[in-house]
Amino acid sequence: MTGRRGYFESEDAYVRRATEAATSAAADADARLAGQIRTTDGRINALAARVEGLSQAFDAFLDAAALRRECEQYWSAAAVRGFVRAHLGALSGRGGAVPAVGGVADVPGYWLPAAVRGLIALLGGGGGGGEGDGYGEGVQDSTAAELLAEATRRDAYRTAVFLVAVLGARGAGAEAEPWLRVALPKVADAAELTLATRCLWLAYGAGAYGPAGRAVLSEWLGGLTASVESGELEKALDALGGGSDPLPRQADDPRIRNLRSKAVEDSLRDAAVAGRSLATLYDALNGTPPRPTADAAAQDHDTPAPNPSLETLITALVEEGSTPEIELLRRAAELEARARRSALRDDSPQPVVWTMSVGLPAGVLLADLFDTAEAAAGRRTTALNALARPLATLADALLARTTELPTTLTVSIPWQPPIVLDHATPLAQTLATVHADIQRAVEADSPGSGRRQAEANRRRVEEQRQIASDRLGDAVEVLADYRRQGEEIHTGAKQAYDAVMSLLGSHAEGTL
Repeated sequence: MTGRRGYFESEDAYVRRATEAATSAAADADARLAGQIRTTDGRINALAARVEGLSQAFDAFLDAAALRRECEQYWSAAAVRGFVRAHLGALSGRGGAVPAVGGVADVPGYWLPAAVRGLIALLGGGGGGGEGDGYGEGVQDSTAAELLAEATRRDAYRTAVFLVAVLGARGAGAEAEPWLRVALPKVADAAELTLATRCLWLAYGAGAYGPAGRAVLSEWLGGLTASVESGELEKALDALGGGSDPLPRQADDPRIRNLRSKAVEDSLRDAAVAGRSLATLYDALNGTPPRPTADAAAQDHDTPAPNPSLETLITALVEEGSTPEIELLRRAAELEARARRSALRDDSPQPVVWTMSVGLPAGVLLADLFDTAEAAAGRRTTALNALARPLATLADALLARTTELPTTLTVSIPWQPPIVLDHATPLAQTLATVHADIQRAVEADSPGSGRRQAEANRRRVEEQRQIASDRLGDAVEVLADYRRQGEEIHTGAKQAYDAVMSLLGSHAEGTL
């Protein structure tokens, strides 16, 4: 309230004071009301979003439930997966006795039942198949080799991946030797690495399958790197160790602003990028972590872990299902994950699929090469063994891009056609040619033999010659600065190149 009118306060002053106080109070009330309205609107919008999320979760749950019901017709395949799920610890060597094969019924065309029975027989599991187990009379006495041959006939690749992963997980990698090569995809099919390939790659390199596994991996990586283009390696190298524009920022000098050449600066920038890539490569070989970049640090939450375990691979492979189920189970799992994200508003990842991509070969190899953690020493060695020759070729190509220095600069001069300034030509010779051209141009433009005309021509010639001399003098400085930058880039690149080749040589000799 405004209070009572003061004894010496005029009526007009009192009215003004009272009006101002009332206006201020009304404004405060309006602000409070507006704030409450905004808060209420925010709560309403949040509630609407929550309701929408729950609605979407419910719809996804219903769709997933319908798909699961559709999958019930494949109960026999599901029973095999349930058996494997229940005994995965025993099969993987994490505890428990190897189960008997009696609980595994055959499913025509499905590779997993035959693979599991063959694996159990290979591991010396107890009990044979019984009557009505789905394999027919006499099959219960089949050897492990026969069962595994049948599984291979149904799906050689999945069978090999399953057997190699399980035997590796239980520490019996030596027994997986017959399937080591088959478990890795053909090089032509490895444009992108799958979770399965990466998992086995790490296990082979870590020695889980002994010298045979390392030999198979070395041979496979050799074929893989032979198909990797230098451009892919350089792109991955730049993403891991790149930074801002490598060319120093030029001062904005009005005197030389129009003398700068975009073509020359682009060439220098390309050379600087090549030099930076060589320095980054040296850091990698020398065990120095690269500078983190936004592109390299950004990780999609749907991307699987870069170093998946064998248990993760086994679970993903088994849960894939039989051929008629694969798409149904995949869609159901995605819908269930979507329902969880919508209902719980969490950031849970998509279901892990054993064929999902984990990156490009060049990027994964260089990431291993850059991993300086002590625990990653084996991955670094494997990557270096695979990349030694391609990296030497790349280093040669990168150095070659820094050797060519700027030699010419096109200069525009008033009243003259553009002049190509060549660093190999003395400035005095260029100036003499330009001055002679100016003399001829002025005399041709203003003919006459009178004294006044001759004096005017002389002044024009001197003025234009002075402008040309100043312009060319500035251009010489710009070209010299460009060449200085090029020489500095090449010197740094040559030092990095020599260091890279020395380290690669030391590795080849086994002294790195």
